[in-house]
Amino acid sequence: MGFSISWLAIKAASADEACAALGLARAGGNSPYPDYTYSGAALPTGWYLVVGADEGYPALLGKDMQGLSQTHDIVVCEVEEHVMFSSSACWMGGTRTWSVIHDCDKGPNHLETEGTLPDDYEAIKSEVLAEQEEEDDDDDEVDFVFEVPLELAKRLAGFKHDEVEVDGQEVSFEELRPAG
Repeated sequence: MGFSISWLAIKAASADEACAALGLARAGGNSPYPDYTYSGAALPTGWYLVVGADEGYPALLGKDMQGLSQTHDIVVCEVEEHVMFSSSACWMGGTRTWSVIHDCDKGPNHLETEGTLPDDYEAIKSEVLAEQEEEDDDDDEVDFVFEVPLELAKRLAGFKHDEVEVDGQEVSFEELRPAG
């Protein structure tokens, strides 16, 4: 079945500041997995992570990124493993600075990009496309290109949805709820 989540990382001085900016309240809890509709975690990279699942998924993606990024750098990521769709984007100073989308339905090597991509984009893309070509020669059905947006987001914020550690430290998630 696979993951179907979205996540947002916000550069903030504290978890409370991040949650206030996002209109969320910390409800407590301690889980190694993002088990809640909204799960939050302070990352050792200095970012605060919010993962949306179920009904939290569209609400998280519907946030006003332009407004939020006026005061906080934002990285957003969407993961739909059941259809092999992934995307990531970075917002700074009220502007989406870059975005990368992979949609397997548009082709196994599909990558749609906008903006000024991170310096390591081309290296990541080249490595993944070489892996994909080797895989395609073996006639297996693995989508390596799916990883490009995810790896870019990870290199900036430190988080990847299918890894339990960030900078060698396990992530601990707390429950978040809409404030108010």
